[in-house]
Amino acid sequence: EEMSLIGIGELPRAARENPALTTVCMDVQEELRLTVEMLRQLLAGEKPEVIHRLLPCRIEARASCAPAKIGMT
Repeated sequence: EEMSLIGIGELPRAARENPALTTVCMDVQEELRLTVEMLRQLLAGEKPEVIHRLLPCRIEARASCAPAKIGMT
């Protein structure tokens, strides 16, 4: 069977795998900072300032992901 595989987070070895792993790259440090801040607010009995936040990310397309073939179900 054919399939595409995408990972989350940019691991250094993703580009060296065979096939090279397509990944969704995001700022993990910023995610953690925002999570800790929200948890701090909740533990203090406060309402978190932001519940939903869109953080930037990008797709690093590599060999593990290919376009869908026409007619496949």
